[in-house]
Amino acid sequence: MCLFFSAAFLLAVATTTSAQTYTALADFGTQPSDFTLSGSNFYGTTTSGGNYGYGMVFQISTNGTGFTVLHSFGGGDDDGGNPNGSLTLSGSTLYGTTVNGGNSFGDGTVFQISTNVQADTNGTGYAILYSFVPKIGSSPSGSLTLSGTNLFGVTTSGNGTLFRVDTGGGGATNLHVFGGFVTNIVGSVTNIFPDGTTPNGSLTLSGPTLYGTTTYGGSNGYGTVFQINTDGSGYSILHQFSADDGDGEYPHGSLILSGSTLYGTTGMTSAGGFNNGTVYQINANGTGFAVLYEFGLVAGDGYNPIGSLTLSNSTLYGTTDYGGTNACDCGTVFQINTDGSGYQILYDFFGGPLGGNPQRSVILSGSTLYGMAGSILFSLTVPAPPPPLTVTVLDIIGIAQQGDDISITWTNNIGATNALQATTNALQVTTDSTYDTNNFADIFIVTNTVSPVTTYIDAGAVTNFTSRYYRVRLVP
Repeated sequence: MCLFFSAAFLLAVATTTSAQTYTALADFGTQPSDFTLSGSNFYGTTTSGGNYGYGMVFQISTNGTGFTVLHSFGGGDDDGGNPNGSLTLSGSTLYGTTVNGGNSFGDGTVFQISTNVQADTNGTGYAILYSFVPKIGSSPSGSLTLSGTNLFGVTTSGNGTLFRVDTGGGGATNLHVFGGFVTNIVGSVTNIFPDGTTPNGSLTLSGPTLYGTTTYGGSNGYGTVFQINTDGSGYSILHQFSADDGDGEYPHGSLILSGSTLYGTTGMTSAGGFNNGTVYQINANGTGFAVLYEFGLVAGDGYNPIGSLTLSNSTLYGTTDYGGTNACDCGTVFQINTDGSGYQILYDFFGGPLGGNPQRSVILSGSTLYGMAGSILFSLTVPAPPPPLTVTVLDIIGIAQQGDDISITWTNNIGATNALQATTNALQVTTDSTYDTNNFADIFIVTNTVSPVTTYIDAGAVTNFTSRYYRVRLVP
């Protein structure tokens, strides 16, 4: 089956909402995998279609024109079939994986292709670097991570593996087989617990260390965050997802590293049983795990984030597969700051020719986000983040539980207006008078003209919230 773009496929359909312009650039007619951006061109794959029905590698400009097939997969023993994950670009060479094909085992491949190969020629720029065999793993998933002459990735068949492939033809090496038991030695205490299973997304590299996630497994069965050195040593689980409040379940997508902090998403969340997913952070040493945002707790919110986040300065961007204000339940594009503040829905998908239910990553170039929503390639302009606001924080001199209520007492200048604020996000706790406003919300505003001491009763706070943090700000 040959996929082509007629005038009907070059949609260029735009909608504008909340000062953002959304444009459906092109309709592939089949499910694209993730893609990579180089200059004004995207390079990506589709899991099906092409000349033989096994998928293809394509190139397309950021304005939706210039679609070119670089390779149509043939499947079988001589070629790969059904690529999955985005391509990794180094110079003019793209690296990727296929789930099937490659040899008589049909366990998938690692391939390379030149960006100069033209449509349907399947020229000399394409080559299979490695065809998987059962002892290494099968069904590679996600994108490859390049370091020097080595490509790192994961397979998902069985419990999954983590592998290394030499781009110079040195073959493949298994670095870790998931699903066994992991031993961690902390001081004089030896901990043995179940490993994660089914790694997903791409591996994130920092120096000699790779970071990743597993969707399932671990001591609680809800997935893990792990690290491993590029030589296969030092495997360790950094976090075991759980059904506890303030945690998530079943991580999706790839991790984003900024400084020493990793950011990611889970498809479900445990707190309150809403099962809508989270954005979380964790330090690269395994400390400081915290949920930055829990989806679906307000009407019209998105839920079930599947694709990977992208980071620009201190702002994370991503998509949700479902939710939004439209009746189609077609998902959203959102942004949130790395400190948990500033959550905002940038776009609610409409479905149909405008696309919907995004499950892939987004890429930010300048002030434009690009992504895939079903079979639609889209662009979305995003607003510049506002400068952080600062507040003057007053001293809370007393806080106590009274049955199901919480009593909060603070001091203030007579005649001054101040507001008691609250949040459920532990990352927002501070006594710094110049701390950003973040996710604190005003719950009580008062101008006390009689006494320098004010007391407020937060009715039902004990039963209404798993955790509740307070702050008092001076109202300008």
